[in-house]
Amino acid sequence: MIAVSVPPKNVRRASLIEVIKAVASGFFGVRKRADHEAVHITPLQYVIVGLIGAAIFVTTLLFVVQFILSRAGAGA
Repeated sequence: MIAVSVPPKNVRRASLIEVIKAVASGFFGVRKRADHEAVHITPLQYVIVGLIGAAIFVTTLLFVVQFILSRAGAGA
């Protein structure tokens, strides 16, 4: 059986930007409780945005390392 996340009363659904902010602050561990209670974010939203954020982070690291290694090799 699949559990469905139902938003509490008087809490609106989160926009894409709010989900991105929540996941980004979760990466750094600085999310405020008031932000958490202001909107309803489903677990699926967290997973999708988290995977996209992790992929962007890893890709950025790979490009930075490749750039640094290519510059180090050019000077030798």
